[in-house]
Amino acid sequence: MTTNETLIGRTTREIVFSRPPEFRETSRVTRRMPAGTEVYARPRAKGDGLNIRIPGTLFTQHVPGSAVEPF
Repeated sequence: MTTNETLIGRTTREIVFSRPPEFRETSRVTRRMPAGTEVYARPRAKGDGLNIRIPGTLFTQHVPGSAVEPF
């Protein structure tokens, strides 16, 4: 997989995602999601895991490759 590919998968464990603050929020917002959550996954540029995002949201996280399995 090259760094410009985005895959759809699901998480293999519970993960805490975060997103940048929006209007009138003073800090990042977090959301704890269970194993099996559908995500978009993309390899990190440094090659140390994946950047994942919940589809339709700005919630993201950096995880090891073992935290996501393809559909």
